[in-house]
Amino acid sequence: AERKNDYINRDKVWMKYYSEEAKNVKLPECTAYDYVKQINSDRYDQPAIHYYGKDITFGELVDRIEATAQAFCAAGVRPGDIVSFLSVQIPETIAAIYALNKIGATANMIDPRMDIGFIQRMIINSGSKILVTLDIAWPKVKQIQNLINQDLIITQSAATSLPGVKKIAMKIATKT
Repeated sequence: AERKNDYINRDKVWMKYYSEEAKNVKLPECTAYDYVKQINSDRYDQPAIHYYGKDITFGELVDRIEATAQAFCAAGVRPGDIVSFLSVQIPETIAAIYALNKIGATANMIDPRMDIGFIQRMIINSGSKILVTLDIAWPKVKQIQNLINQDLIITQSAATSLPGVKKIAMKIATKT
């Protein structure tokens, strides 16, 4: 026990902030996707995401995740693959992250506010072959498109899940 505590204290210094109960909690032995699906199975009609006045229920979220996982598989994503995202936490990105988790793939998240050189390095160093980008970040991607060696580039809009009037306003503001 003393040796274990030495290991925790030396290599996991953050553990000193956890209670004994938290240190010993049994973690679920399933994917994050499976866990979210299981833990909310009796709440599919309740909101999972509030997005600018629009609620997306757990049932809708699970449906989106499953459809997105099928689309990624059709695009060739397999367990162990990495998909880069030049995006923010919009509902489509959340569904995509869980979809990749369901498949056994990984999301490489890149902040679209970063400079082009940083974005390029993050994509290349990840080894991803698919990039998902916000439409408003496309001008940056276009400048490095031939350098990042992606088999597929998917654009998504932050307006997709917005409620009616807000969706129209966003499309006008971004001219998409």
